[in-house]
Amino acid sequence: MILSKIKITEKFDPQDISCSPSILIENDPPEIIKIIRILSGTAHLRNDATDEIIYGGDRNFINPGDDISSADMDRVLEYIFEVKPEEAEISSIFRKASILNRGFYRDILSELLYLMKSLNKENYTETFLYTYRILERISAACPLIYVSGERDFRSAYSFLSSIYDDKKSPSELVMLKKFLQHYASQNDNFSQATLDFELSGLENEFATDLVSEFRTIILPEVSTMVIDEANGKITIPFKDVGHFVATVRNRTFHNQGLQANINLPRIGGSEPLFALLVPVLLYWFSYVFVDFAKWQLSKAS
Repeated sequence: MILSKIKITEKFDPQDISCSPSILIENDPPEIIKIIRILSGTAHLRNDATDEIIYGGDRNFINPGDDISSADMDRVLEYIFEVKPEEAEISSIFRKASILNRGFYRDILSELLYLMKSLNKENYTETFLYTYRILERISAACPLIYVSGERDFRSAYSFLSSIYDDKKSPSELVMLKKFLQHYASQNDNFSQATLDFELSGLENEFATDLVSEFRTIILPEVSTMVIDEANGKITIPFKDVGHFVATVRNRTFHNQGLQANINLPRIGGSEPLFALLVPVLLYWFSYVFVDFAKWQLSKAS
């Protein structure tokens, strides 16, 4: 069996696109920019063998209200630069960025391609698996790239020491949890942001059973989660989403007798659960990754 590869192509006719040439797919921008293009809904994913579109770029996960057209593709650059540089500077930054942690970003991009393919097929459990794999991969990188931009050695040392405050090395997602909590203490917007899972559009029985499972199984481990039945939503602070994802993964993928786990048969299997969670989690991931990209590109400036 020959496995088909996935390629990234332009969503719009190249002749109609108005933007910096540096972000065009045909000019092979750095992997970090290709990821931004996919998350912003400005690129197609195609089957390399058949040229079939397997993801149409129909959602902007970075800014859901921003529908970028061919005429204003440069808005992609507004996500990663406070002020758009001149074209020569963009080319220089991208050229330097293309060699920074290239293998790492290539791995993230590869996972993201199959994540989007699964999402397009509405295979939500598989999409969650790829989401989890990406979070594990960025968990160690986020703190290291972040502190590399710190100008105060003492604050960088204090932060890294807080991650390694136990005698044993922390797991990747424990590192992500501690990093996000630290980042929230430095960033008011991030600290105040929440991820909201809307329950109002769900069937009553499923919503009732899901709330019961989350209250019994997830809430004891993620104490900052708020189940607001009156307004029909479950809310997680941005800083605790990584911990929430790890907890959901553990309580759904494991089924040990001594551990309380989500009763998947009760809620109709894993697909209804992850159909609710995955699209919203991708908005959160995109928010985090864009900040991540800004730190990385600042190193190439």
